[in-house]
Amino acid sequence: MQAASSTISGARLSARPFGASSRQPSTSARRAQVLVRADSVLIANTKGGGHAFLGLHLAKKLLNAGHSVTILNDGDPPLIDHFKGKVKHYVFVGSAGAYEANSVEPMHVEGDKRKPSAGHVEVEEYLVRQDLPYTVFQPLYIYGPHTAKDCEQWFMDRVLRDRPVPIPGPGIQLTSLSNVEDLAEMMALVPGNPNAVQQHFNLCSDRCITFDGIVKAVAAAAGKEAKIVHYDPKAVKLAKGEGFPFRAVHFFASADKAKRVLGWQPHSNFLKDVNQLVRDYIASGRLDKDIDLSADDKILAAVGK
Repeated sequence: MQAASSTISGARLSARPFGASSRQPSTSARRAQVLVRADSVLIANTKGGGHAFLGLHLAKKLLNAGHSVTILNDGDPPLIDHFKGKVKHYVFVGSAGAYEANSVEPMHVEGDKRKPSAGHVEVEEYLVRQDLPYTVFQPLYIYGPHTAKDCEQWFMDRVLRDRPVPIPGPGIQLTSLSNVEDLAEMMALVPGNPNAVQQHFNLCSDRCITFDGIVKAVAAAAGKEAKIVHYDPKAVKLAKGEGFPFRAVHFFASADKAKRVLGWQPHSNFLKDVNQLVRDYIASGRLDKDIDLSADDKILAAVGK
């Protein structure tokens, strides 16, 4: 079974606080101690995993929390069976894209209907059928350092070059853009946490933003004019994969369950981060590179711009 990425949390290494001595402390000292779990964690990135970059950020969080971490790239599909009976917790990173779109109540909440044809759902259902201790994370769009898929960069490619930004539809569609560090912190709360077992969590920010809002935020941070062109994607003949790389409908989710069950709180949001994101884009040298904007030219020509 293929998956976006998966994390398997192993058995606890020690019942003592990480780094503690074997000598028993006094009763009052024991009360004052903050217990730190010391788990052995395997992060397995399966082939073609679109969210595999989360493993890097998660590993850093887990190491800082005192866990032992191993990363396995190109993990084999039957890893679930291989580790059956050897680990206490499976953590699977699927995708919120497996939710069925709902134009009446577009905000996705854990438990909403999912597409049975999605490979992620096949893995989730297998974990349930095998009665394994699992947690499923469902990420949306992710921004920040060391992310493997364009997110904020797509908008900056155009705004920073003083190009019009072609947005399908009215531009008021709501979407979730989430800081990768916030998401890694959410995931790091799971190993050894019994409250997370047999639970699904949306892996996303607690804020949402419109597509036009993203363009305007990037333009303001860069000191540029926001040039937005709206178009009907059905009226423009584009090849598969050309044009807007995001879902052109509302695509956002609730993070309330993670706050309630895991005690997670985000520290960032796109509007707070956008100034630094623009600086990072410029520092990366991407602004000096040639970007293929031929699909934009087709769109602009079709709408007479």
